[in-house]
Amino acid sequence: MTLRNYNISDFNNWMLKNDLYFKRFSLLADLLEHFIFKNVLDSKEHAMTVGQNFLDVIINCDIVDFNKPGVAEAYVILHFLERYLIKLQK
Repeated sequence: MTLRNYNISDFNNWMLKNDLYFKRFSLLADLLEHFIFKNVLDSKEHAMTVGQNFLDVIINCDIVDFNKPGVAEAYVILHFLERYLIKLQK
């Protein structure tokens, strides 16, 4: 069996032709929504802890303390899909 040699341009064109970038992004969005319902909205107290970190994550997103309760969840909610989408558009 021989495998065809593909280059990055061929791969990118195949991904675009089959709308796989959007499908991947959509899957990640669904997973993030599930994560929020299961791991953030699991209790009022936890949801409040995460919400209290939103402003700090927005202002200091590159230097936040991910060991602080609620910070990692707030970061994921605010930045994960946005940063993934930016990488797809490059």
